[in-house]
Amino acid sequence: MAGRPPLGRTLGRVRFLLLALAVVYGWGTPGRHLGALAWAPSEEGLWLGGLQALRLVGMLASLQALQLGLGRDRLFCGLYTLAAPLALCGLGRERWALRLALTLDYAETLLAAPKPRAGGWRAWLDGVDWPAPEPVRLALLPFGPGQRCCCAVLLCAIGWILIGVGK
Repeated sequence: MAGRPPLGRTLGRVRFLLLALAVVYGWGTPGRHLGALAWAPSEEGLWLGGLQALRLVGMLASLQALQLGLGRDRLFCGLYTLAAPLALCGLGRERWALRLALTLDYAETLLAAPKPRAGGWRAWLDGVDWPAPEPVRLALLPFGPGQRCCCAVLLCAIGWILIGVGK
């Protein structure tokens, strides 16, 4: 598993979720059954499950590309900058960003730890030597004129879609 690319490792970790999507959609969506058997999954359900699985894989690939392209510190600085509107609602974006950083650090440590053969998940958690988390540096990234224009266009597009949905 150490020789696989990061996306391959990620997809290996979510393989049961992808299978569950196919099963739930396949047997839970009404439609024409495969092979005209009453107990078989529906064609429509398998198509919808496959579509959801592809969406999930696309999202995971995008997140993996962001993480590899930006690095840990720039990714958290970007999330911190994008969370600026949370301050208008009275929510502390510093606490939110730091909790997210700590959660991801602990998840990486846990996934890198070898799994014990006996004792289940409690033995796995007890056996992990939790290192001190690396310090997280949160800084506001400056927005250039092009980025401001792009954000304004995206916000207008989102508003246009929301207004169109309400009609």
